[in-house]
Amino acid sequence: LGMMTSPFAFAMLSGTALGWRGAILVAGAILVVIVAVLRTSMPSEKLVSATDPDVKPVLHRAIWGALAFVFIGVAIEWGFSVWAVDFFRTVLHSGTTAATAAVSVLYAGLLVGRASGSVLLSKFTSHAIVVCSLVVVLAGFTLYWIGASIWLSFFGIFVAGLGVANIFPLAYALAMTFAKTSAETNLASAYTWRVTSLALLVGPLALAWLADTVGLRAAYALVPGLAIAGIALSGKVHAAVQRTTTNAADDIDLWSSAQQPSAPQHSLSRR
Repeated sequence: LGMMTSPFAFAMLSGTALGWRGAILVAGAILVVIVAVLRTSMPSEKLVSATDPDVKPVLHRAIWGALAFVFIGVAIEWGFSVWAVDFFRTVLHSGTTAATAAVSVLYAGLLVGRASGSVLLSKFTSHAIVVCSLVVVLAGFTLYWIGASIWLSFFGIFVAGLGVANIFPLAYALAMTFAKTSAETNLASAYTWRVTSLALLVGPLALAWLADTVGLRAAYALVPGLAIAGIALSGKVHAAVQRTTTNAADDIDLWSSAQQPSAPQHSLSRR
């Protein structure tokens, strides 16, 4: 919500007496309110790690597959958000206000997509949602990239936001779900944020390097390239998830069998 409203505030205030600096003042005031609320609502208990130091955690293939989706989702999202303004200004030749508002349109799509995520999860599997999300990203990117009109590109970036919205949350949830121990959960969580940081660094910078080499319009081919790579990877990730699920189910069956009390032995001898 903050990512959606902040560029919109810059776009709206840039034409007023306050100018774009007024948006910074508004953001500062909101930050003060957030800090005040958090200071009164944050729990004081310290988190205690449940990691067993004697167990060396190992990440399974399913978790690495989920981390790959994390990288793809974050790189696509920030490739749009960092370079959308320049794309609208230099490629589509829009005004500054429209270019800045494009980022708000992207995050409006993200907001709507994530709000509908729980509804989708009640009807479809996480794997199916991620694959369909990548297809939606491709469709939205096509409308955005063609640039037949400013409004069509606005609609395209909104659709792309809808598509990319649930990739990171679902990939992160899958990585946590398929960790079998608390040590693996901690390690998977740590790697998730490392991969996220790597995508934040590599995605926009790779697009920038390509833009300097072949131009921004051609450089944006990186986005559908990542989406297609994710779709191609989805089969292997699904197979790894199925193997992990099967192994977990076998463990549960063995555990249940071990916990069942043995039948009482009745003596056949008569008094």
